[in-house]
Amino acid sequence: MANDILAFEREIIQLVQDSLADHIEDFRRLNVTVHVPKIRRTKEGVPDYESEICVDFSDNHGVFDVIEFFVYQRGKPTVQQQEIKNWLADAVADVVAQRQAQLANQTP
Repeated sequence: MANDILAFEREIIQLVQDSLADHIEDFRRLNVTVHVPKIRRTKEGVPDYESEICVDFSDNHGVFDVIEFFVYQRGKPTVQQQEIKNWLADAVADVVAQRQAQLANQTP
């Protein structure tokens, strides 16, 4: 696997971690565990190389939401850094909002 692919994947993982860190207090308050982003590689070798990032959100009952997206598809990057920053900000905010709504609707 090419070093430039690995470097780009590391950059995207760092962006994901930074976006998650922006919500660490929300996660604590909502009793959410965020699992470290994982790279899943489904096809190896150019021109077919594919990889995606998967982030699991769980509570005492298990995983309740997942964010996942391709980083590479058919050997080419599918995201740009600014694009993923914007998308992640919205996606993580949605997970937080849905979790807040879920907890607000639970009966004590």
